Amino acid sequence: MIMFHAVLMVFVALWGSVAPQNISFVRGSSPCSGSLELTRSQYRRRFIRKINEWGLVPVAAVCRQLNCGAALSTHTVGRSRQEPGGMPSTTVVQKFNCSEYIRLEKGTQCSGILEIRSNLGNKSWSAVCKEDFDELTAEVACRELSCGAPSSIQEIVYEERQAPSLTTMFHCQDRESALRNCLSFTGKVCTSKKAVNLTCSEPNNVRLVGGKSGCRGTLEMRQGVEWRGLRKLPRGFWWAGRVCSQLNCGSVISVGLRRSNSPTTKWAIVRDCDESSLADCYFYDEYSSINVEITCSDATRLVNGTDTCSGRLQVKPNLEWLSVCAEGFTQQSAQVACRELGCGVLSAMTRVFTEQIETPTWKSNFHCRGNESSLKGCRKSPRERTSCFPGEAVWLCCSDPDDLRLVGGTSRCNGRVQLKHDDEWRDLVLFLADRSASTFICHWLSCGSPISLVAREKSTPSIWVMYNSCVQSDASLRDCVTTFDQPWDTGIEIYCSDSVRLINETSACSGMLGVKSNGSWFSVCEKDLTQQNAEVFCRELGCGPPSSQQLALHGNPGEEVVAQNIHCQGNESVLLDCQWLTSARDECSSSQSVTLTCFDNVRLSGAKSRCAGTLEMAIRGEWRRVIADGPWDRNSTAVLCEQLGCGSAVSESTIWDNRSRPIWEISTSCIHTTSALSDCVVVKRIRESSESQEVICSGLLAEPNISLSSSAFGFSNVEQKRFYLLLGSNFTVTCSAKPQYQGGFFQLLLNDSGTVQNYTTPAVNHSANFLFYAADHTHQGDYRCFYHNNVFSHNFSSQSQTLSLILQASVKELIIRLVIVLLGMMLQITAFAFYTKAALQRP
Repeated sequence: MIMFHAVLMVFVALWGSVAPQNISFVRGSSPCSGSLELTRSQYRRRFIRKINEWGLVPVAAVCRQLNCGAALSTHTVGRSRQEPGGMPSTTVVQKFNCSEYIRLEKGTQCSGILEIRSNLGNKSWSAVCKEDFDELTAEVACRELSCGAPSSIQEIVYEERQAPSLTTMFHCQDRESALRNCLSFTGKVCTSKKAVNLTCSEPNNVRLVGGKSGCRGTLEMRQGVEWRGLRKLPRGFWWAGRVCSQLNCGSVISVGLRRSNSPTTKWAIVRDCDESSLADCYFYDEYSSINVEITCSDATRLVNGTDTCSGRLQVKPNLEWLSVCAEGFTQQSAQVACRELGCGVLSAMTRVFTEQIETPTWKSNFHCRGNESSLKGCRKSPRERTSCFPGEAVWLCCSDPDDLRLVGGTSRCNGRVQLKHDDEWRDLVLFLADRSASTFICHWLSCGSPISLVAREKSTPSIWVMYNSCVQSDASLRDCVTTFDQPWDTGIEIYCSDSVRLINETSACSGMLGVKSNGSWFSVCEKDLTQQNAEVFCRELGCGPPSSQQLALHGNPGEEVVAQNIHCQGNESVLLDCQWLTSARDECSSSQSVTLTCFDNVRLSGAKSRCAGTLEMAIRGEWRRVIADGPWDRNSTAVLCEQLGCGSAVSESTIWDNRSRPIWEISTSCIHTTSALSDCVVVKRIRESSESQEVICSGLLAEPNISLSSSAFGFSNVEQKRFYLLLGSNFTVTCSAKPQYQGGFFQLLLNDSGTVQNYTTPAVNHSANFLFYAADHTHQGDYRCFYHNNVFSHNFSSQSQTLSLILQASVKELIIRLVIVLLGMMLQITAFAFYTKAALQRP
């Protein structure tokens, strides 16, 4: 690359030795665009190397040598061709884009003497006369040069060779993208002999093209010297507001996606980006026909507000933004301003004091009837005073035009997602939707926790788009939506719980418990979490039965913890079906709320064990097979087995059959970061598949049972698995297992004071008996059964609880001990009798 750079610079420097007619652009849209070609009598050559990395300086030299205007951009394109032998190959060609009409001389890319070529057939360039060259024209010129807003307009005496014979006069309105689009006429002589020396700010890395002005159109961004469109804008209004500000436009009005006739290479953001400038994000190439379109207001904006529809009102009559004085500004004018900004109707209008440097200087009053589309359409008259005293500006708060709802469900907390903007309801599509997106929507609607997020067939002519990466950044609803005026065949349905939610949740089925009463949310008091209530809480949350509950300090600051006096039978489907006592609620004396954990609705089915089979998940009671959006590896299986309480991972495989059925799709990258698989469900489109995920965990075999029997005298503690037998007795230890799989064998281990004895026997009818005769002290200790079997070409084992055996003396020894005890007692009684008789006979 360095060598080629040097070669090209030498080539540009020595260009004068080459006849100008031998240098040209080919395959371009104009004589000043295309790929560079050098023609000699004997050969033809195009420069096809990529020079994008080293800026517009050499491109400007190329444009100048071809008598074109300013260097606007350069980019690379790939062309496929067929090599000898049928092998395809791709050639990288460098495309140049120079202006035909405008350039800056004796300066830099964005500053210098402004020159134009009035007649494209004429190769001569002439300076622009300073007379009647205003700020609006300068704004358009800087935009055409791909530079920022104009920072200064100076005058300079032009040289004779640059003198325009007839001066072209421009009348621009700041909406045009190029000077040639402005109203102009030629004929006036430049009497001042002074040309325009224009200085624009540094080049913008974003622009809006193809619209009626530089404040609306298709969004393009420059990386290096190459301009490309963007395929998506995840934080739509949030990013668009920064684009409008960077282009010195007003407030953002709309953000949309539109499909073009042919796909081209676009920039795509590779990851979530919270930088203040798009240029600071990381991008990659993507081939797409989708374009982002942004509409900014041309000369009206709200600043320093809490959202895009509130703030101090400013207008831009020329190049400078001026605050509007509150004095004389009417309700009708405020309504027009809200309408112009796409912000619904006026909610409030007030006055705000401005600093000296922000003192309003707009010198006219607006006289609006209220039906105009913009403030520019209102009649204006000069104010009596030229400044606001004591510096009060208009502060507007317009109603948020966006409204969200769920339709077609059994309540306002479930159904198809729709969003209203400008009085139009459209279905909302969540790209790469996951639990974070559904949580965002449920909380926005003041509903409970999300139960499910599913795709349904629903044909709609146009939609709203929301990316889950936006809702994860705590943006507002308006910041996250983008319009897409194309037919769509899938709608998103979200089901939220009505009266139960989990606060500070660690997973979809675990978190601090909250209930809704009379429209307000409260944390749940300890006294309200009975087993029956917990069953209903978990059921309404779309989870399995409760697994644990514990006390915790208040998890949500400012949220009251009160006793709700809830009485459920345990079989109700939702909390609202339970009995709520009408007595006054008591405060929680312990000032503690409850954390609830429910089991996840995940299972392995189709095998004879709960720890092996086809992975399935239930959402709102609907069981479906589960497939992954990426490779399912051993680590994923290990996480699943642990969550199911099935030990460690043994194997995993993907199976296909002949029947396609609805499935749930989960993100494998999510599995390792949560304790609930339901957190990882991803909704893209309606999915049906013949694929299934087969998993085998080490806990395949059920726990065997161990028992002891004997005809000899003894007693036992069944709950503690502790047996007492007499020495010399015969006894049998029985090991048995559930009838899952045929075959296998049982292993009985006896641990007696550190010494282990091992006995094995085949399993017959899923059990085995171990007989012991004339028990002595070597048979005393802890017994445990192990069941071993080879299933699915893997060896599995499971173990029973521990059974403890304690041996007592034999019957003969007990009789002798009893006789000795009785004789001793008789001797004591006799001695006591003699002692008593002697004591009584004493005088």
